[in-house]
Amino acid sequence: MRYYIDIEDRQRYSLDCDGIDLPDHQAAEAEAIAAMLAVCRDAFLGRMQDEVTASVRDEGGGMLFRVKLTLNKESVG
Repeated sequence: MRYYIDIEDRQRYSLDCDGIDLPDHQAAEAEAIAAMLAVCRDAFLGRMQDEVTASVRDEGGGMLFRVKLTLNKESVG
């Protein structure tokens, strides 16, 4: 099955027009998390707070699930 992984943060939105062939939803979830981690490394640098979301769609355009990663840096002491 073909899955599409759209990535967004507070500054940009990236629509996946190509998609990727994966065997199942579990593989799509792992791929979404891997894509988010690559984006977060750059997106979070120098920020106090941010959020990155990966939305996974199926071949028909239906939303299957979202994975969200939030950074919240707090000063202590």
